[in-house]
Amino acid sequence: MAAEDQRYVTIQDLAVGTRVHLSGGRVAEITSNPRDGTWLYVRHVTREGNSEALSSEEDLVFASDVVGIADEGSRG
Repeated sequence: MAAEDQRYVTIQDLAVGTRVHLSGGRVAEITSNPRDGTWLYVRHVTREGNSEALSSEEDLVFASDVVGIADEGSRG
């Protein structure tokens, strides 16, 4: 990926419950944001058919792993 194609999201002000796209194509929902601009606590979203679920374990992701904010319309 060329440097000009890379996108960065400023994560400091993202609210709990916001869904984000992560590098590697995964989607996650923010469960806690320490507002340090570096880390987010998330639960990964998994989809099966028409339903989706959050992983049972929280994961810590680094700011550079967040590549976008998921569309609100993508739920359900």
